Amino acid sequence: MAEMVKATEHVWPWEPCLSLSEVNRVLPVAGAGLRRIQAIRVVRNDEPWEWVSDMGPAARFKAEPFVFQGAVQLSDGRVDVLETVERLRAAADEYRAEYAKPPERPEAPAFTLLFEEYATRRREARRNVKRFAVQGKELP
Repeated sequence: MAEMVKATEHVWPWEPCLSLSEVNRVLPVAGAGLRRIQAIRVVRNDEPWEWVSDMGPAARFKAEPFVFQGAVQLSDGRVDVLETVERLRAAADEYRAEYAKPPERPEAPAFTLLFEEYATRRREARRNVKRFAVQGKELP
């Protein structure tokens, strides 16, 4: 059976946080389209509460949807909360910022470059493609 979660209008940075998730959802608003939603679950008076915020159109975000857990379930069935709202928000901000950067392409070793050149020349030889040097221009 699904657990009942109460909704809240605000969360405090020092509150114990069960999870923080950013997912894409279609809102029940005409013409809203696919939106990125941030949902934070906190513990208040031994009950889970959830705060939800619309972050904007999902197309603006390069990061995949994610869920950060702030608690672990113990063997006796209880839940031990390890994180706060502030720490999980900071982790989400760092994740989004890191994901937005273009991936760094490592420098290819000389052997790899030579092999690619060799493969290109063999393919051109099979297709009967000739390379000629042109005065004043470098060939690719």
